[in-house]
Amino acid sequence: MPSALEILLIFGALLLFFGGRKLPEMARNVAEARRAFDEEAPETDEQDESKTKTKEAVDNLSEARRAYEEERDRPRRASDDDSPSQE
Repeated sequence: MPSALEILLIFGALLLFFGGRKLPEMARNVAEARRAFDEEAPETDEQDESKTKTKEAVDNLSEARRAYEEERDRPRRASDDDSPSQE
């Protein structure tokens, strides 16, 4: 975080470079840009939350598929067979 002296030096340099007439206009533009950014920021949070939920759903599906394939590929024993025995 800049100290008070550093802020004054920066402000003084800006005043020298741009003049007293341009600084208020630049400050207004910065404020408008900040306001626009803040208005859009909640949408970004919602999009991030949506991406997280989608990733969790994909992970759950992948895990379920892996479990299904393991069960399917597991060798079956006669006692595991649900069908009636054919004699």
